Amino acid sequence: MEQKNFTKNLKTCAGTICYKDGSAVRMTDRLASEYYLDVYVNDEFSSQLLCTPEYLTELTVGHLITAGVIKSYGDIREIDVNPAAKQSKVILNKEVPKRDIIKQAVTPPVWKPEWLFSMANDVIHETSLYKITKGTHGCAIGVNGKTLFRCDDLGRHNAIDKAVGYAAMRQISPESCMLLSTGRISTDMVKKVLFSGIPVFATLKTPTGEAVTMAEQYHLTMLCKVNTEQFVIYGSGD
Repeated sequence: MEQKNFTKNLKTCAGTICYKDGSAVRMTDRLASEYYLDVYVNDEFSSQLLCTPEYLTELTVGHLITAGVIKSYGDIREIDVNPAAKQSKVILNKEVPKRDIIKQAVTPPVWKPEWLFSMANDVIHETSLYKITKGTHGCAIGVNGKTLFRCDDLGRHNAIDKAVGYAAMRQISPESCMLLSTGRISTDMVKKVLFSGIPVFATLKTPTGEAVTMAEQYHLTMLCKVNTEQFVIYGSGD
Protein backbone atom coordinates (compact mmCIF):
# COMPACT_ATOMS: atom_id res chain seq x y z
CA MET A 1 0.00 0.00 0.00
CA GLU A 2 1.46 3.32 -1.05
CA GLN A 3 1.59 6.22 1.40
CA LYS A 4 4.09 9.07 1.50
CA ASN A 5 5.94 10.24 4.57
CA PHE A 6 3.61 12.96 5.80
CA THR A 7 5.36 13.62 9.13
CA LYS A 8 7.82 16.05 7.52
CA ASN A 9 4.97 18.53 7.04
CA LEU A 10 3.83 18.53 10.66
CA LYS A 11 4.31 21.61 12.83
CA THR A 12 5.44 21.25 16.46
CA CYS A 13 3.60 23.67 18.74
CA ALA A 14 3.85 24.33 22.46
CA GLY A 15 0.73 24.30 24.60
CA THR A 16 -0.69 23.93 28.08
CA ILE A 17 -3.01 21.19 29.30
CA CYS A 18 -5.50 22.72 31.77
CA TYR A 19 -7.23 20.40 34.24
CA LYS A 20 -10.52 20.72 36.09
CA ASP A 21 -8.75 20.99 39.45
CA GLY A 22 -6.93 24.11 38.27
CA SER A 23 -3.59 22.48 37.60
CA ALA A 24 -1.75 22.89 34.31
CA VAL A 25 1.03 21.08 32.48
CA ARG A 26 3.15 22.38 29.63
CA MET A 27 3.39 20.14 26.55
CA THR A 28 4.28 20.04 22.86
CA ASP A 29 2.10 18.67 20.11
CA ARG A 30 2.43 17.95 16.41
CA LEU A 31 -0.24 19.60 14.27
CA ALA A 32 -1.22 19.35 10.62
CA SER A 33 -0.01 22.09 8.26
CA GLU A 34 -2.27 24.19 6.02
CA TYR A 35 -1.37 24.55 2.35
CA TYR A 36 -3.26 26.46 -0.33
CA LEU A 37 -3.10 25.15 -3.91
CA ASP A 38 -4.39 27.31 -6.77
CA VAL A 39 -5.65 25.23 -9.69
CA TYR A 40 -5.67 26.69 -13.21
CA VAL A 41 -7.39 24.99 -16.15
CA ASN A 42 -6.57 26.13 -19.67
CA ASP A 43 -4.82 29.22 -18.23
CA GLU A 44 -7.89 30.28 -16.25
CA PHE A 45 -8.21 30.15 -12.46
CA SER A 46 -10.45 27.24 -11.50
CA SER A 47 -10.28 26.78 -7.73
CA GLN A 48 -8.23 27.13 -4.57
CA LEU A 49 -7.86 24.03 -2.41
CA LEU A 50 -7.00 24.13 1.30
CA CYS A 51 -5.10 20.89 1.77
CA THR A 52 -2.06 19.14 3.15
CA PRO A 53 0.99 19.34 0.84
CA GLU A 54 1.25 15.69 -0.27
CA TYR A 55 0.09 14.10 -3.52
CA LEU A 56 -0.67 17.46 -5.12
CA THR A 57 -0.77 16.05 -8.66
CA GLU A 58 -3.18 13.30 -7.60
CA LEU A 59 -5.24 15.90 -5.75
CA THR A 60 -5.48 18.08 -8.86
CA VAL A 61 -6.48 15.23 -11.16
CA GLY A 62 -8.96 13.77 -8.69
CA HIS A 63 -10.50 17.16 -7.97
CA LEU A 64 -11.13 17.82 -11.67
CA ILE A 65 -12.72 14.39 -12.07
CA THR A 66 -14.96 14.56 -8.99
CA ALA A 67 -15.98 18.14 -9.76
CA GLY A 68 -17.15 17.04 -13.21
CA VAL A 69 -14.58 19.15 -15.10
CA ILE A 70 -13.01 16.12 -16.80
CA LYS A 71 -14.07 12.52 -17.25
CA SER A 72 -10.67 10.83 -17.01
CA TYR A 73 -6.93 11.45 -16.86
CA GLY A 74 -6.89 11.09 -20.63
CA ASP A 75 -8.64 14.48 -20.93
CA ILE A 76 -5.45 16.16 -19.68
CA ARG A 77 -2.75 17.12 -22.19
CA GLU A 78 -0.35 18.74 -19.72
CA ILE A 79 -0.18 19.12 -15.96
CA ASP A 80 2.43 21.15 -14.11
CA VAL A 81 2.38 21.24 -10.32
CA ASN A 82 4.70 23.78 -8.71
CA PRO A 83 4.78 23.23 -4.92
CA ALA A 84 6.90 26.33 -4.30
CA ALA A 85 4.49 28.59 -6.19
CA LYS A 86 1.52 26.68 -4.75
CA GLN A 87 0.05 26.35 -8.23
CA SER A 88 -1.23 23.50 -10.35
CA LYS A 89 -1.66 24.28 -14.05
CA VAL A 90 -3.65 21.95 -16.29
CA ILE A 91 -4.09 22.09 -20.05
CA LEU A 92 -6.90 19.93 -21.41
CA ASN A 93 -6.94 18.12 -24.73
CA LYS A 94 -10.10 20.00 -25.61
CA GLU A 95 -12.77 22.07 -23.98
CA VAL A 96 -14.66 19.66 -21.77
CA PRO A 97 -18.03 20.99 -20.57
CA LYS A 98 -18.55 20.90 -16.83
CA ARG A 99 -20.90 18.09 -15.89
CA ASP A 100 -23.02 19.81 -13.23
CA ILE A 101 -25.72 17.15 -13.42
CA ILE A 102 -25.16 13.44 -12.92
CA LYS A 103 -26.85 11.82 -15.90
CA GLN A 104 -25.97 8.17 -15.45
CA ALA A 105 -26.17 5.75 -12.55
CA VAL A 106 -23.20 3.57 -11.70
CA THR A 107 -23.35 -0.12 -12.50
CA PRO A 108 -24.02 -2.14 -9.33
CA PRO A 109 -20.80 -4.04 -8.64
CA VAL A 110 -19.96 -7.52 -7.44
CA TRP A 111 -18.12 -7.17 -4.14
CA LYS A 112 -17.41 -9.22 -1.04
CA PRO A 113 -17.66 -8.18 2.63
CA GLU A 114 -14.20 -9.60 3.30
CA TRP A 115 -12.76 -7.06 0.85
CA LEU A 116 -14.22 -4.25 2.95
CA PHE A 117 -12.99 -5.74 6.23
CA SER A 118 -9.50 -6.12 4.80
CA MET A 119 -9.37 -2.46 3.76
CA ALA A 120 -10.87 -1.35 7.08
CA ASN A 121 -8.15 -3.22 8.93
CA ASP A 122 -5.50 -1.40 6.86
CA VAL A 123 -7.05 2.03 7.43
CA ILE A 124 -7.74 1.60 11.14
CA HIS A 125 -4.35 0.17 12.07
CA GLU A 126 -2.05 2.05 9.67
CA THR A 127 -0.12 5.00 11.11
CA SER A 128 -1.83 8.13 9.80
CA LEU A 129 -1.90 11.89 10.06
CA TYR A 130 -5.26 11.60 11.83
CA LYS A 131 -3.83 9.39 14.57
CA ILE A 132 -1.09 11.92 15.22
CA THR A 133 -3.10 15.16 14.98
CA LYS A 134 -6.80 14.19 15.38
CA GLY A 135 -7.42 17.01 12.90
CA THR A 136 -7.58 15.41 9.45
CA HIS A 137 -9.50 12.89 7.37
CA GLY A 138 -8.31 9.81 5.54
CA CYS A 139 -9.27 7.85 2.44
CA ALA A 140 -8.16 4.57 0.92
CA ILE A 141 -8.78 3.01 -2.48
CA GLY A 142 -8.57 -0.68 -3.22
CA VAL A 143 -9.40 -3.43 -5.68
CA ASN A 144 -10.73 -6.83 -4.60
CA GLY A 145 -9.87 -6.07 -0.98
CA LYS A 146 -6.28 -5.07 -1.63
CA THR A 147 -5.59 -1.53 -0.44
CA LEU A 148 -3.59 0.18 -3.18
CA PHE A 149 -3.29 3.65 -1.71
CA ARG A 150 -4.03 5.56 1.48
CA CYS A 151 -3.85 9.28 2.14
CA ASP A 152 -4.83 11.98 4.62
CA ASP A 153 -5.88 15.57 4.19
CA LEU A 154 -7.39 18.48 6.11
CA GLY A 155 -10.61 17.95 4.14
CA ARG A 156 -12.49 14.71 3.55
CA HIS A 157 -13.23 15.94 0.01
CA ASN A 158 -9.52 16.37 -0.73
CA ALA A 159 -8.70 12.94 0.67
CA ILE A 160 -11.19 11.39 -1.77
CA ASP A 161 -9.76 13.47 -4.62
CA LYS A 162 -6.23 12.23 -3.91
CA ALA A 163 -7.40 8.61 -3.96
CA VAL A 164 -9.42 9.09 -7.14
CA GLY A 165 -6.52 10.90 -8.79
CA TYR A 166 -4.10 8.14 -7.79
CA ALA A 167 -6.22 5.51 -9.53
CA ALA A 168 -6.88 7.67 -12.59
CA MET A 169 -3.19 8.46 -13.16
CA ARG A 170 -2.36 4.75 -13.03
CA GLN A 171 -5.22 3.82 -15.36
CA ILE A 172 -6.95 1.69 -12.75
CA SER A 173 -10.54 1.15 -13.86
CA PRO A 174 -12.87 3.04 -11.48
CA GLU A 175 -15.50 0.33 -11.91
CA SER A 176 -13.17 -2.12 -10.14
CA CYS A 177 -12.43 0.15 -7.18
CA MET A 178 -13.77 0.57 -3.66
CA LEU A 179 -13.32 3.81 -1.69
CA LEU A 180 -13.12 3.87 2.11
CA SER A 181 -13.35 7.25 3.86
CA THR A 182 -12.92 8.10 7.52
CA GLY A 183 -15.38 11.01 7.27
CA ARG A 184 -19.11 11.68 7.28
CA ILE A 185 -20.95 11.11 3.98
CA SER A 186 -23.17 13.93 2.76
CA THR A 187 -24.68 14.50 -0.70
CA ASP A 188 -21.67 16.48 -1.92
CA MET A 189 -19.45 13.51 -1.11
CA VAL A 190 -21.81 11.12 -2.91
CA LYS A 191 -21.82 13.39 -5.97
CA LYS A 192 -18.02 13.39 -6.09
CA VAL A 193 -17.89 9.60 -5.99
CA LEU A 194 -20.58 9.31 -8.68
CA PHE A 195 -18.56 11.58 -10.98
CA SER A 196 -15.55 9.34 -10.39
CA GLY A 197 -17.45 6.26 -11.58
CA ILE A 198 -16.47 4.23 -8.50
CA PRO A 199 -19.46 2.02 -7.54
CA VAL A 200 -18.68 1.22 -3.86
CA PHE A 201 -18.25 3.95 -1.25
CA ALA A 202 -17.64 3.07 2.39
CA THR A 203 -17.05 5.12 5.53
CA LEU A 204 -16.05 4.58 9.13
CA LYS A 205 -18.67 7.20 10.06
CA THR A 206 -22.32 7.86 9.18
CA PRO A 207 -24.22 9.27 6.19
CA THR A 208 -26.93 11.90 6.09
CA GLY A 209 -30.46 10.83 5.15
CA GLU A 210 -30.20 12.74 1.89
CA ALA A 211 -26.93 10.98 1.06
CA VAL A 212 -28.68 7.61 1.45
CA THR A 213 -31.46 8.73 -0.90
CA MET A 214 -29.01 9.99 -3.52
CA ALA A 215 -26.92 6.83 -3.35
CA GLU A 216 -30.03 4.70 -3.92
CA GLN A 217 -31.13 6.88 -6.82
CA TYR A 218 -27.87 6.35 -8.68
CA HIS A 219 -27.26 2.73 -7.55
CA LEU A 220 -24.17 3.63 -5.53
CA THR A 221 -23.35 0.90 -3.00
CA MET A 222 -22.81 2.79 0.28
CA LEU A 223 -21.44 1.00 3.34
CA CYS A 224 -21.39 2.87 6.66
CA LYS A 225 -20.17 2.63 10.26
CA VAL A 226 -17.47 0.28 9.05
CA ASN A 227 -15.04 -1.41 11.43
CA THR A 228 -13.14 -4.66 11.30
CA GLU A 229 -16.19 -6.66 12.46
CA GLN A 230 -19.30 -5.11 10.93
CA PHE A 231 -20.85 -2.42 8.75
CA VAL A 232 -24.30 -0.94 8.04
CA ILE A 233 -26.17 -0.69 4.73
CA TYR A 234 -28.93 1.94 4.81
CA GLY A 235 -31.81 2.03 2.35
CA SER A 236 -34.93 0.29 1.17
CA GLY A 237 -33.04 -2.94 0.57
CA ASP A 238 -32.43 -3.46 4.32
